Amino acid sequence: MSKTMRCLAVRQPWAWALVSGAKDIENRTWSTDYRGPVILQASASKTDVNFAVKAKGLPPLEFAYGALIGVADLVDVAPLNESMETNPWAQGTHCWRFANARVFREPIPCKGKLNLYTLAPDLADRASAAVESAIAYEADDVARRWLEALGSGYDTIEERLQRLFDSYVGLSDGVNAVRLAEQLLAKGRTAEALTSRGYAHFICENTDAALSDLNAAIAMDATNARSYAVRSLVYGLLAENDKSHAAELDPSFAEGEPVGEDDDR
Repeated sequence: MSKTMRCLAVRQPWAWALVSGAKDIENRTWSTDYRGPVILQASASKTDVNFAVKAKGLPPLEFAYGALIGVADLVDVAPLNESMETNPWAQGTHCWRFANARVFREPIPCKGKLNLYTLAPDLADRASAAVESAIAYEADDVARRWLEALGSGYDTIEERLQRLFDSYVGLSDGVNAVRLAEQLLAKGRTAEALTSRGYAHFICENTDAALSDLNAAIAMDATNARSYAVRSLVYGLLAENDKSHAAELDPSFAEGEPVGEDDDR
């Protein structure tokens, strides 16, 4: 009977960085309860490799595509948090921490699937044998240049802050979103940065602070559609809160639109 093998498809060069052991965190928008060995499949896309070459001026390096290339142990999955922000590989929303990475001696051709999936029996048998002979990756000078470049990222400080902020918004983590928005504002008091902080305050249901930032953003740039969109969310929350409070004070208001004593026409 074939052994059950879990597999995760990752674009190159990130799949290679994972099996090399340099990249210890893979970012996903979803979590899993699974812990244990994961076969890493390099997808067929060359987009990120081509971008890396152009953005970093990196020398040629041979990558496997559309193949199982190694294995690593998934040891933890956690939402992005402040302690992870110093790890250059982490950006969330959910950070999958890997350890004990090994590379296969020969890639195994395989078409990837979405999510963390189970390999078909024939591939599971081949992958299981490959795991037995998998070895720690030894980087040469060219590989080390790639890993250093990938680890440093392509983003400016502001772009990385924005990525982290967006992840906290995706997690509905208003406290950390406010903290990152403050850092964005420290880099430049722009309408976009004010809108981001206003959105973070909205997540925290701090409507006064949210409106203050959003009104300031619109005063600074009346053409920023995002500022109006976020402000409409705040107005919606205020309306819901007022409706609930009215119903608490007088249950008759829970039935629908309020009607005054003089409205009988």
